[in-house]
Amino acid sequence: MASAQGCFPHLGLLGLATIVQQQCPAVEIEILDGSILGLETILDRLDGTVVGISALTTTYGAALQIAARAKQHGATVVLGNDHASRFAQPILQRRPDVDAVIRGDFTEFSFARLLDYLNDGRGLLDSIPGLTFRDDGVIRSVPLAVYPLDALPIP
Repeated sequence: MASAQGCFPHLGLLGLATIVQQQCPAVEIEILDGSILGLETILDRLDGTVVGISALTTTYGAALQIAARAKQHGATVVLGNDHASRFAQPILQRRPDVDAVIRGDFTEFSFARLLDYLNDGRGLLDSIPGLTFRDDGVIRSVPLAVYPLDALPIP
């Protein structure tokens, strides 16, 4: 099944879950795919302490609704994907319900490192490749990393 949003199964989400399971085995992850579940179902099921949201230009409006609801539940909200990568600074300037943006390709690795930081305090925010975040009101961006294509796991 193909759509304007992606493919089934959504390989990016499966790759993300695979990396998180490998690098953060203590973290419980649930993938809610808007192409399958729909926005209302996702909004009803949000209960994570960290909510990562894929924000493409075509899904940005829905991503903001999810971010607002997740923040109401007290979650740390992280955006990623093309639109968020391109507009990380303005998003963080204008959207207090978004805590961070992970920019670039292969963001699965950076997301796992952010989860480690949030879960265990391991590492430093300014060492997570592609992370844009607020630091005492100042928006900071960490340079992107280059990953070899063969570093991605088979989901």
